[in-house]
Amino acid sequence: MKITKFIKKSKSKYKLILDDNNSITLNEEVVINNNLLVNTYIDKDTLNHLMYEDMIENILSKCINYISVRMRSKKEMLNYINKKTDDSIIRNTIIDKLINMGYINDEMFAKSYINDKINLTNYGPYKIKNELKKNDIDENTIDKYINQIDEEITKNKINKLIERSIKNNNKYSKNMLISKILIKLVGLGYDRNQINNQLNQFVIETNYDILKHEYEKTLIKLKDKYTGYDLENKIKEKLLQKGYTYDDINKVLV
Repeated sequence: MKITKFIKKSKSKYKLILDDNNSITLNEEVVINNNLLVNTYIDKDTLNHLMYEDMIENILSKCINYISVRMRSKKEMLNYINKKTDDSIIRNTIIDKLINMGYINDEMFAKSYINDKINLTNYGPYKIKNELKKNDIDENTIDKYINQIDEEITKNKINKLIERSIKNNNKYSKNMLISKILIKLVGLGYDRNQINNQLNQFVIETNYDILKHEYEKTLIKLKDKYTGYDLENKIKEKLLQKGYTYDDINKVLV
């Protein structure tokens, strides 16, 4: 088979017309790399080789588009390529190309990921680190950039989260609120000791309107079952379970 004609199909693809009236469409990169010209002879093995190279170029192009949305880790790209082909040679060839072209760099990915999460989310250092480990980023690389996070930035993020939780509190006791704040911030990846240190900077007052409401709800639930001293003790017991102190409960009972 010989190439008789080239027809440009798109910005990066050419249709090659062969002398047996068949045609193949190849990426420009494949055409250039194989020095394909009019009257170039193509045997069966060469054709298979060209199709194989073209498959690599097609997947590579999709990978670059995928990365253009945001930076990706090597693991993310492997998972993406695995959806396109089960050929390990193609997969490894594409990964090597992406690394050599600078599209895959796990150290830069870690640095960028940490920067984005610190500036754009409520994630704390531990959560960020765990997410990076899921991407198979080397732990020394993670620690290198995690340790560069400004401690003041972390403190300010914790303070804002505490302030928001206090402001939005309309149903919890002081102790329950503190407990929930601690659980929430630990879940977001902040250090427990640092959270407690920042919590100690806040004066969280008991909301007696909420406590009175809780008392009245509990009274309605229990008054048909208990009376007198037993009723009072049961109410206290229920309110203590919700994080209220004896002193605060007694102020409502008086």
